[in-house]
This record gives sequence, structure tokens and C-alpha cells, in this order.
Amino acid sequence: MKNILSVITFIIFVGGGFYYLVSQNKIKIINNLAPTPTPITTQQIDQQIFIDKIQDNQKIQSPLIITGSARGTWYFEASFPIKLIDQNGKLIATAIAQAQTDWMTTDFVPFKATLTFKKPTTQKGKIIFEKDNPSGLPQNSAQKEINIVF
Repeated sequence: MKNILSVITFIIFVGGGFYYLVSQNKIKIINNLAPTPTPITTQQIDQQIFIDKIQDNQKIQSPLIITGSARGTWYFEASFPIKLIDQNGKLIATAIAQAQTDWMTTDFVPFKATLTFKKPTTQKGKIIFEKDNPSGLPQNSAQKEINIVF
């Protein structure tokens, strides 16, 4: 019985001391052990995906066939999403870019997609190429945007 009381006293003493140190900010408890994600830069994205024949501020029309190449890490299950938005941010159309060869590599893999859309009321917009990110983790997401004219 004496040993049990000694153990309980010890636990209360250590727990109380720990509580005091935490409450006085002498010890900080880390809630999330995952590293803080570093935002990916435009230059890094430009080294991950290349778009053929579509230049910034180019006029486009439907159907728009898009080709290019992206690193295999940009894909998940051989595809990644593409969005077309108007200058107000309204979603106009979506497409799925499909790998044209084996995507399970870190090398560049060609892709193809077709965007079919009705001409919006705005004159400008963007095509957004999103790295497929099934994990949902911010450090695994990236996108490339190209400004376009309708």
C-alpha cells in the first residue's frame, strides 16, 4: 500500500510540475508534427509541366485540344484535372488530362485533353492545370495558370 501511495504521489508531483511548465510557456507542446509546407514557386512549377501551343493571353475557342508534358509526379492514376474559368472566377469547363505513355516515372510524360465550353460573357479567363493530389495535403498541391482570351 505504501508503494502505491508513493507512485501516486510521484505521478501527481510530476504531472503538476509538467502542467505548471506548460501553463507558463516554459514547455511548448507541438500539436502537429508534420513540417510546415513550403509553397512551391512558379519557377518550380514551370519545371514540372509544359503546355504545347498555348501562350499567355492567347485567344481560344471550343473545342480546345490541349497537349503538353508533365512529370509523372503531376499525375495520379495517369491523369490530372484542368479547369477553365472566366475572369470572375466562374468555372466554365473542366477536363481530365490523360497520360499518353507510362506515367509511373519522374520523367516527363506527354498528355492530352479536350476542353469543350460555351463562350462566356467575359472576354478573359484562365486555364488552370492542377497537380493531382489525392492526399489533400497542401505540400503536395500545385497548379499552373495560363491567362487566355475568349
